[in-house]
Amino acid sequence: MSIGDGVLFGSRVGLYIVNHPLILTNALLEARTYINPDVTIGNNTIVGSGSVLTKDIPPNVIAAGVPCKVIRSGSFVDRRVFRLFEPVLRVFHRFFG
Repeated sequence: MSIGDGVLFGSRVGLYIVNHPLILTNALLEARTYINPDVTIGNNTIVGSGSVLTKDIPPNVIAAGVPCKVIRSGSFVDRRVFRLFEPVLRVFHRFFG
């Protein structure tokens, strides 16, 4: 399992991975998100609350639902949304390295 930098997990996120890689970089997984085996989440991705990921999620998207589907895509996710989380990530890295 591989989890990259800048990943934020909400409460009760389930990672169901049995000998399968999971690659996350700069992603936000909101509360009660369930990730099934062999699912890869792209860079700069936001996954909505209560989602069940059964397939790979591409980079730079907002995805949600059961099963999880792309709701919106584009570079706006990188520019606008993750700029809001920069202060939280700075505090996190200050305390946890």
